[in-house]
Amino acid sequence: MNRWKKVRIRLIFGFLIALMLLNISEAMAERDYDDYAFESDNHLRYNYFPNLKNRVWKDNTLKWWYNPSDQVFDTERTVQAIQYAAATWERVSGIKFVYMGITDQALSDKGDDKFIIGWIDGITFMNRFKTFLAAYTHIWWNASNIYDGEISLNADLWKIRYDDSDLQGIMTHELGHAMGLAHSDDSESIMYVPYHSTQYQKTLREDDINAARALYPMTGSDSCFPVDDSLNIMVTCAEYKGIKYRFILNYTSDLYWKMDSDTLADSEGKNCILLDDDLALNIPCAEYQGNNYSFIMNYSVISDDLSGIYWKIDLNTFKKADSL
Repeated sequence: MNRWKKVRIRLIFGFLIALMLLNISEAMAERDYDDYAFESDNHLRYNYFPNLKNRVWKDNTLKWWYNPSDQVFDTERTVQAIQYAAATWERVSGIKFVYMGITDQALSDKGDDKFIIGWIDGITFMNRFKTFLAAYTHIWWNASNIYDGEISLNADLWKIRYDDSDLQGIMTHELGHAMGLAHSDDSESIMYVPYHSTQYQKTLREDDINAARALYPMTGSDSCFPVDDSLNIMVTCAEYKGIKYRFILNYTSDLYWKMDSDTLADSEGKNCILLDDDLALNIPCAEYQGNNYSFIMNYSVISDDLSGIYWKIDLNTFKKADSL
């Protein structure tokens, strides 16, 4: 750990803002997954949409429909990817996404009180948004709450640039916008631009978690480490010899996890676990698919990868845990 060197880079990013007045409401659209140059911004870390002023979805609940018209991938696969992306945010914050089913209602650039995710052809996309991207997110809000939104997917661009394995990562980013998050200034964040790979986008980083919880606080404990569908563990705070770290443990095989050294950074977390000289990780709460678990992970040396940092779960300590 002493070899790790912190690198903080001032980020370059940009976004296209579309403000609309509809009675007393406003709208915001975020441009995503394009190859254009981005303007500089001097804000720090996560950002919210300008003028949103911490408005959130009523009851912290976003109800959404899927329109399969012009879809590039089959309905089951697409809906599943969106649900996985939604669950990623739900696990670390108080937001709730509710899938309402299939709709034939068309996507629109005006608020209609129905959050729809769907596809449009490239020409329509270009005419409507004046740009050619993979995805475009709108949200509308009034004096009290965010009340509507939509995510438009560019069918023609998906056919030539992406496949269904990219869906979950891109939708995780887009749903962040739907919650009210703009692009982040933290280069590790999945809300940062220029963008990471679509596989990287599947796993929230500390900045994403902090942003989500700032808008949608956890109703229970916020001390559980989130575990994604690939069993990767986000360790938000581990203290070793007075220094706090955060990092991601990537699952390898046979109950072994390897530290992703690219994610190792200083942590500002409050609910830290303590590492003794044996480097054992005593995990009091890890949340996976709505369930909480506690366990101890012992530091391990792998002869085939002596440069890697590994831990292995002690199954004798593995048990269901209450939220802390």
